[in-house]
Amino acid sequence: MKAIIVLLILIGLGVAAAYYLGGYSTLDPSQQGRDAMAAITPGMPWTQVATTAGRPKRYKPMIVKQKSDLGALQGGALVEPGPAMDFNEEIIARRIKENAMPHGFVFEYVFSAEVAFCVRFDAAGDVEDVEKLATMSTLLQRD
Repeated sequence: MKAIIVLLILIGLGVAAAYYLGGYSTLDPSQQGRDAMAAITPGMPWTQVATTAGRPKRYKPMIVKQKSDLGALQGGALVEPGPAMDFNEEIIARRIKENAMPHGFVFEYVFSAEVAFCVRFDAAGDVEDVEKLATMSTLLQRD
C-alpha cells in the first residue's frame, strides 16, 4: 500500500513538473491566435504567413461557381473557396508559378473556441485580407 501511495505522489510530481517547467502553464492559444492575426498584413507572401501563424493543415483554392440567383456577381458567377486540400509547400509554390489558382486561395486557422480566422491570398500568393470566422464563442455571443 505504501508503494502505491509513493508511486502516486511521484506521478503527481512528474505531472506538476511537466506542467510548470514545460511551459503549459502559460499556454494561451487564444492569445497566440490574436497575435498571429494581428501580425498578418495585406501584401504579405504566403510563405511568411505560414511562418508567422503556423503551417495550416489544409488550404482551399478559390473557384468560380455558377449561380442562377439574381444577387450573384458577374452575370451569375461567384468566386468562393473550393474543397480543402492538404497543405504542401512545394505544391502550392508550383501551382502559384503555373497560375493554377487564378482566383487565389485561402488558409483557415482555428486557435481556440474563441479565435479563428481565414487569410485570403491572390493568384500571386500575397495576402488580400484577413477575416474572422465564426467560433463557438460567436455563436454563444460571448465575444
